[in-house]
Order: sequence, then C-alpha cells, then structure tokens
Amino acid sequence: GICISNDKLRKEVYNLKPLDHRLEYKEQNNFHIYDDSYSSNVVGFKNACELIYAQNSVKVLITPGIVDGGYYDKMLNQAIANYITKDFDDICLIENKSIIYIEEVLKLNNIRYQKFSSFKMAYSYIMSKYNNTKEIVNILIENDLPDCYLER
Repeated sequence: GICISNDKLRKEVYNLKPLDHRLEYKEQNNFHIYDDSYSSNVVGFKNACELIYAQNSVKVLITPGIVDGGYYDKMLNQAIANYITKDFDDICLIENKSIIYIEEVLKLNNIRYQKFSSFKMAYSYIMSKYNNTKEIVNILIENDLPDCYLER
C-alpha cells in the first residue's frame, strides 16, 4: 500500500476546492453565497438549509424547487417545502410548474415568499434589498440556475 504522512494529508485536504455549483461558498462584501445550483434532491436540499439555519444573520433562499421530479414532482417539492418553513427571512421562488407544490405548503404555514420569472430577477431583487445593510446576508441558491427548464 501507499503511505502518506498526516501532515501531507492535512495539507492536501486543506487545499481541496469545492466543485462548481455544489454548495460552493463565495463572499461578495456582506453577501455570503452558498451556490448549490448544480442539481437538487430532498436530502441535499435539507442539508443545505440546515447549513444556512446555523448562520446568525439574514437568511435567503432562491430556488425553482426540484424541477425534474416527473411522477414524484408533488411529493418531492412538498418535502423540500417543509424544510424551508423554518427560518428564512426571504424566500424567492423561480416560476415553473413545480413551485405550486411549494406554494401550497408555504401558504398553509403562513410563510411569506415572492415569485420571480427568472433567477436573475430574484438575485437582483435580493442584492438591491440588502444593498445598504451592514449585516451578513446568507444566500442559498438551490437547484438549477438556467431560466428555461426542459420538460421531461
């Protein structure tokens, strides 16, 4: 077998870079962006929400939900909707056929949210809204970024 020292292993792990759009962390001034836009599933969505909930400042979610759930579309989106009722200051849904199931859960729980026709519009809204705040603004971008979704 191959032997590697603990120091070498520690150094290599420290220098690992996350994969693009897979809970990739970026800072832009007071905006802390958690980009999990590559794809989504219920477990990953829940884990990303828990990461944001652990932060001690403004919490924002931008998502179209799970857009390619097929037969399970309703079940999957209702499941993730139950995770986002907890502690977000702003929820921005990107319009598509899947968000109706998220909206049902949010309405039942009296959770305020906004709908946008594109990711760009939601992102611009958040950047503008929190532009003058000194607080840290944690933004979770969950699932696909493209503004056009393929029907399956």
